[in-house]
Amino acid sequence: MSQSLSDIKYYFKVAGFRAFSYFAIIFPAYRKFRSKLLHKSFEKPVAIFFFGRFGQGGAENYTNSIINVISARYHCLIVAESKSANHVSGVFELLSLEDFTHAKIIQPLLVRHLLSKFTPEICANVTSASFFRAYIANRHNLLANVGKLFFFFFSKKLFLGLDQNVIKHIYLNATWAVSDNQRALSDINETYGKLINPEKNICLYNKVKFDYNDTLFESNLSAAIKNIQEKERVKLLWASRLDNDKNLQLLLNFSVKYPNIDIDVYGESLFNNSEPLIVQLFKLPNVSYCGKFNSIQQILSAKFEYAAFMFTSYWEGLPNILLEVGLLGLPILAPNVGGVNELISDETGYLVENSIQSYYSGLTNLVNNMQATRNKSLALRDLILFRHSTEVYRKNVELIFCS
Repeated sequence: MSQSLSDIKYYFKVAGFRAFSYFAIIFPAYRKFRSKLLHKSFEKPVAIFFFGRFGQGGAENYTNSIINVISARYHCLIVAESKSANHVSGVFELLSLEDFTHAKIIQPLLVRHLLSKFTPEICANVTSASFFRAYIANRHNLLANVGKLFFFFFSKKLFLGLDQNVIKHIYLNATWAVSDNQRALSDINETYGKLINPEKNICLYNKVKFDYNDTLFESNLSAAIKNIQEKERVKLLWASRLDNDKNLQLLLNFSVKYPNIDIDVYGESLFNNSEPLIVQLFKLPNVSYCGKFNSIQQILSAKFEYAAFMFTSYWEGLPNILLEVGLLGLPILAPNVGGVNELISDETGYLVENSIQSYYSGLTNLVNNMQATRNKSLALRDLILFRHSTEVYRKNVELIFCS
């Protein structure tokens, strides 16, 4: 009996200590957060987009493009759990929750306070786990402070970990479930079936960031064909983030297997290129690391020595860089993952599987069938101009977010 009483006293003591520790973490962060927001008010209605880590990836650029369209009507606020030193900039205000607390358990409370303070007309969760936790804990109060609610899904990877009950309530309360590709929405339908309402799925294809230049396109495409015809060694361009999601292992294996193919690599790593796989890749004699890049245009305007653009990845929505490369006239090798096949197909490029043999076979076809390669590049250009133009994009954004 005395042992039981002793155990009870111990558990109360531990519980009290945990409660005190929890309060000690919450109160300073909450007070600092409230103080930051206390005097904030906006003349226009508010649109808030929630992120996990805010950096320079596809989700950030996708959201920024939406903000560029709606910013005349809305004060746009991006709320991120954390931010990279280098991140996308635009006509939005960026609020990082890690400036107030690094405790992930506290951040959902800050999310709830933010929504009650600003009652946004548009609320969109892009990649934030803290928003999901706030939504799960108290969705009724959260929804009372929100006009239109959006959830973004770019690939299967982003929703596979969600509980079925969470998905069900997302679709009950969401205005739209938005994606940059049809594949992700089809995967949701296939995975969750009757739990969701597929009529709330909507695909908003991204737009190309720059205006099409017909003279530049023809010049680049002719140069690529000439490079294939005249150069003794084929040279490929690879440009993306240097992280594991981009299937760097395949890039390494391909470069080792085919030392007669040269590859220029552009990109930046979160680990300052110190990852063993990256170090190994850059030691290969046929791989040249050319540093980080601001745009694919910048690379191709500096030098055009390439036969094709090699894109590798495990997971994707519909990558912006493929839209840009397609309008710049460089033939494309890309894997059949995510929404890539909605842009690259047998008619518009060389769609391959995630194996070095498939990439090599695709490259062989590209090099040995130059007229077909030219025709595919022209077809890709026409598809991008038809479906991803600024005019079409602006109309679709206003229809989805502003109507």
